[in-house]
Amino acid sequence: MNKKINLRQLKKAKTKLLLLKTAKKHAGEEGLKELHIEDLCREAEVSKVTFFNYFSQKEELFNYYMAIWGFERAVDQLLKPLHGLDGLRRIFYRAADDASEHPGMFLSLIRFLASEASCPRVPALTEAERHVLTDGREVSETELPHLYEQFQHFTKEAQQTGEMRADVPVSHLVHLILTIFYGAFLTAHTCGISDRKAYYDMHLQLLLPPSQKPEGEADFSPYWNTTYGKNS
Repeated sequence: MNKKINLRQLKKAKTKLLLLKTAKKHAGEEGLKELHIEDLCREAEVSKVTFFNYFSQKEELFNYYMAIWGFERAVDQLLKPLHGLDGLRRIFYRAADDASEHPGMFLSLIRFLASEASCPRVPALTEAERHVLTDGREVSETELPHLYEQFQHFTKEAQQTGEMRADVPVSHLVHLILTIFYGAFLTAHTCGISDRKAYYDMHLQLLLPPSQKPEGEADFSPYWNTTYGKNS
């Protein structure tokens, strides 16, 4: 164990992570909207006082969720490096997998972001939290980029290797990718599309140069027609 981390710090990190894990477990289809702090604390076997030692309100769980999720994706890259479009796809696929396991959490996150006047502050993880999340591996001491930086890095790589359109500035592409990350997920939910990975791929393909676009794309128009009705 890292000698800089004492047992008290580890206990605090484990308790805070347990609260998030419990919230994700009970989010369900409704997300955190219907989850009461009392029920969360009862399941996690901690007091409400303990909860408020870590979070001033229930919504702060989203900020913490974003911090943890971005850190885990950075660890993915550190342990198994991918580049360009492959790196972007892994992030999108991880989101799809996580949403399948905790269907209400990602939707609640989108709802939370939409209600905020500006982009919420994502908290920095403590050394103890990083240690617990990585099972004490040395990567916990490595400076890892946050999610936006990862999107930016992979997009630059994809453009430099010809995988992504060269006629659009990287900064614009990154904003489009962020829009796809949240927006395509919401549309997939609205239309009842269960294959989120394929739906993400369909959107990412719009950013590729013509020479890189695969033949035979998935057709999601039946979902659209069923949900909103056919155009007259």
